[in-house]
Amino acid sequence: MFKRSSFFTASIVGLALLALSVTPNAPAIAQTNSNWPAWEVPVRLSNEGQSSWFPDIAADPSGEVHIVWSSGITTGPGQAYDVVMYTKSMDGKLWTTPRDIAALETKGAVTRPSILIDPLGVFHITYRRYMIYYAHAPVQAIGPQTLSAPYEVSTEENGYFSKVFRDNAGRLHLLHTEDVFNPNCTGCFQAFHRSSDDDGLTWSVPDNIWPLPIGVAKPAVAVDAQNGLHVMFEVGRGGDLGQVPEPASIAYLHSLDGGLTWTQPLFMSPQSGGFSARNPAIAVDANQNLIAVWQVAMNEEDVVNYQVSTDRGETWSEPQQIPGVWGAWSVYNGKTDTYDMITDAQGRVYLVLSGRRSPNEQTLNLLLLIWENGVWSAPQPVMTLEGDVPEWPQLAIGLGNRLHLVWFQREKANIFNSDRGQYEIWYAQATLNAPAVEPVPWPTLPAQVVSVSTPTPAGFKATATPQPLLFTNQAEPQTFYKENDYLLIALFSILPVALLVSGVVAYTRWRRQ
Repeated sequence: MFKRSSFFTASIVGLALLALSVTPNAPAIAQTNSNWPAWEVPVRLSNEGQSSWFPDIAADPSGEVHIVWSSGITTGPGQAYDVVMYTKSMDGKLWTTPRDIAALETKGAVTRPSILIDPLGVFHITYRRYMIYYAHAPVQAIGPQTLSAPYEVSTEENGYFSKVFRDNAGRLHLLHTEDVFNPNCTGCFQAFHRSSDDDGLTWSVPDNIWPLPIGVAKPAVAVDAQNGLHVMFEVGRGGDLGQVPEPASIAYLHSLDGGLTWTQPLFMSPQSGGFSARNPAIAVDANQNLIAVWQVAMNEEDVVNYQVSTDRGETWSEPQQIPGVWGAWSVYNGKTDTYDMITDAQGRVYLVLSGRRSPNEQTLNLLLLIWENGVWSAPQPVMTLEGDVPEWPQLAIGLGNRLHLVWFQREKANIFNSDRGQYEIWYAQATLNAPAVEPVPWPTLPAQVVSVSTPTPAGFKATATPQPLLFTNQAEPQTFYKENDYLLIALFSILPVALLVSGVVAYTRWRRQ
């Protein structure tokens, strides 16, 4: 819930931010806000009283918008499920009642769904309960009865992030992170890539594309016009629970042959002096330049940097601060947050993030910026919050000129307490200064397509295709915890010491009597 919200259009705000000065090495803020989208009032999508977080969004060629997110459902004593919730809308105003399309017997996991809708009308989804699964369904009839049998992407108990995407040749790609046992870096998650040339029916053997003995999280992906695959990660000693611990770094790597071979990682942020960076995002602009963005996650230097590559990621410009934007880190140390970028048909790049418009601001905004002709627009506040925290924003573009934005919101009382939190999924849409595209209606499905499928039981272990062995080495045994469990672990860890000290004090007093 939010206390105060502000919604701006180009006609209301253009004046104050134009006076912001920039350093000589940084580009000036664009002197026009004519391309700012006109936002409609945001709406809450999640069910009241059902804590929800980590959404993803996709718009299909018919104009319909699809949103998924992580949540949990209890159906009775001892019957709790981690679920993927789903809703859709044709106009962004009227939404279907949210329903669970995948339910897994709970172990305190976060399902973290990622979705893609391809031009053939196939809805692709990945989700998790420590093991990561992939499934697909016809976009006209998405539900638990129509999703394909789940394909096991990761090994048991060890997967976290996943992202499915498509290149310009129609090949599907799937990235995921997974804990691979390494005695020199316990709990460090590696990154794996696989591809499919038959729209997800079969997949290649997974390839470990992260050769370093350190963990990764939050994969960000862009595909260039020549089908080059460009990936960024948040890097540190970990990768579970949606993050890596401090200090974190940002790394980039790419494949220019469809995922067959990958470059060595290039670290874009400093790796010394306690420097920490988070929230990678990457996109391709109108000139096929790569634009990479990341946050300097330090209280004394809470800014948002960007870099540009004009040669498909071979070399990069030095990091520069995006003018007029500061991060959220000084107000809220959000290790599980992310940024997102998307490119429209004209090559304009849209960046969305949770941040501030001055270094002294104590409220957080959802900010939208536009990269065009080598300069950034002034930041446009989509929503301004007092106390509550917007997190994990995701963008989609539909019908050429409809910008769709989804995020989740932590309420002030339980920002750091997810077990008690009543987090909510919010959505907003805007009209872009871009040509509209005529919707492409999907053909009507035969009735038997829906009726012949049966629901997959929760806790399934079925696979759509034979699953290759991922690793020859044994994954490290782990126990998984909710966020607050770590506090209990710490308390129990110091309990023996506290008892020992108490005993010594009592004995000393007894001897003195």
